[in-house]
Amino acid sequence: MMNNVHYIVHKVKDSPDLWSMIGDNYLKRLTTKFTMAATNYQRTSWLKILNCLRDEGLHVSGGFSSGISKSALRERFKSFNAAFEDAHRVQSGWCVPDNQLREELRISIAEKLLPAYRSFLGRFRHHIENGKHPELYIKFSVEDLEIAVSDFFEGVPPSPHNRRKSHG
Repeated sequence: MMNNVHYIVHKVKDSPDLWSMIGDNYLKRLTTKFTMAATNYQRTSWLKILNCLRDEGLHVSGGFSSGISKSALRERFKSFNAAFEDAHRVQSGWCVPDNQLREELRISIAEKLLPAYRSFLGRFRHHIENGKHPELYIKFSVEDLEIAVSDFFEGVPPSPHNRRKSHG
């Protein structure tokens, strides 16, 4: 829907005849509808993924141990990996033909995702890397995510043979 409304708004803005037919008020309503669709897309698509990168539920205290729950942290990384891989698979297959909109969406995603992941990785990487099989939990570097986001909205689902496996 966001794609369609964006297309209509740009066509109307580019055509004085169309603009005069529908008027400023309707164009404003369409623009508002586009903004709401874009906000809704980001909320529904990325909230679950970004919630994986929160600290809540990772800290334990009391008794003989306090600090980070390694099992909760491993689960959090696994949840992030699964959610991001699913988003990458789905959203790479979506087609946004308008170059400007496609790039704006990618930038918006990157501005939220990359700092959150970089921070989470920075705070907790050593807990995972000091354990068994860290590659099962830390599947992506920040750069891997940045490259993956650049695949979004091209209309071509990623090949399973092109998985990124960098941990730098």
